[in-house]
This record gives sequence, C-alpha cells and structure tokens, in this order.
Amino acid sequence: MRKNKKKINTLVIFDFDGVLVDSIKVMEIAWIEIINKYNLKQKFSDYKKLIGLPFFKILKNLGIKNNQKQIHKMFDKISIKNQKKIKMYKGVKQILRFLKSNGFSTAIVTSKDKSRVLKLVRKLKIPISNIVCPSSKFRGKPYPDQIYEAIKKSKIKPRKVYFVGDMHVDYLLAKNAAVDFIFAKYGYGITKDYKYQNTIKNFKDIKKIIK
Repeated sequence: MRKNKKKINTLVIFDFDGVLVDSIKVMEIAWIEIINKYNLKQKFSDYKKLIGLPFFKILKNLGIKNNQKQIHKMFDKISIKNQKKIKMYKGVKQILRFLKSNGFSTAIVTSKDKSRVLKLVRKLKIPISNIVCPSSKFRGKPYPDQIYEAIKKSKIKPRKVYFVGDMHVDYLLAKNAAVDFIFAKYGYGITKDYKYQNTIKNFKDIKKIIK
C-alpha cells in the first residue's frame, strides 16, 4: 500500500513530437512546400534544430519576418493533410497503460497546435487526457508555464514530476520548472553537444528511470 501511494504521487509529463509520435517526415513535407511557395532560403535542417520552440519563435529565430501567419496556416494545413504518416513510437501505448495501471499520473506538454494534437491523440488512441498546448495564457518553452498548468490539471499534489523531451529546450523547460528531465535520445535533438543525467534510447526505457 505504501509503495502504491508513492507512485500515485508521481506525474510523468511527455513532449509530443519526437517522444510519443514520429512526425518528422510530415514536418519536412510541410516545410519544403513553404520554402517553395515563399522562396525561403532556410532549409529543413535549419528548422529541425529549433523543433520544440513555439512555431512563431522558430520563424523569428530563422529570420523569417514576413508572411508569418500565412506560413503558420499553410504549415498546419499541410500537416493535417499528411497526418496519416505520423506514427507512435514502438512501445508507447504499452508503457502508458503500464503507468496508468501502476498509479502514475500522465500528461502531455507540447508546442504543437491544440487542434492537431487532439486529433492525433484521438486517432492514435493515446491514453492521456491531461494535455497542455500553446495558449495566450502561457509563455512558450523554455518558460515553465505549461508544466505548471499540467501539474495543476493533474488534480494531485505530485511529490515527483518528470518531463520527457527530445530537445535541449525541453531540458531548459524542465530546469525552469524544477522538475526532473528525461532525454529521449531517439527523438529529433542533437546529443553530442549536451549530456543529460537521465537518457533513454527507446520509450520502454522509461520504466528503468521512474520505477
């Protein structure tokens, strides 16, 4: 009984793209079409380095000042059109069910648009209902606002909180929120520049860290 009480006070928060689902091909398709339409010089490799940041912040960091709203709308439209290409990583549903059956609380914190996230969560039947997406109420990553909201929505007072992400901005987010970070090495981030205390090579490895 004491062991279960310890677990139920643990909240595991997941980033979405690059952690729960592999959507890199869809992002690339959308970005290439945007490059062609708006005659941009920024390659997808430039965009990929900034995945995890709010979309408009990515555009700003890439030096794209014009047509930002149109680019965002086009990116969303192309992504929705190609969402069948988005797949869950192996073992995700199995581990999420394991966490739930063992008393862990789970959540998603992402920079992805809410409507697209909810569609994909329903389509892929991802068993997480606590989902926090960008909003005018929140500052984007690496500010801790969305993490705080996920904790609030969990309806528990967690003694332990983990955030699982695949980009360095996710590490900064976890640090700013004062929660433990787990780096998903299989995702989209570059690992050679940073060393993280907790690293997983595949989704199933989470069990070894939060046991």
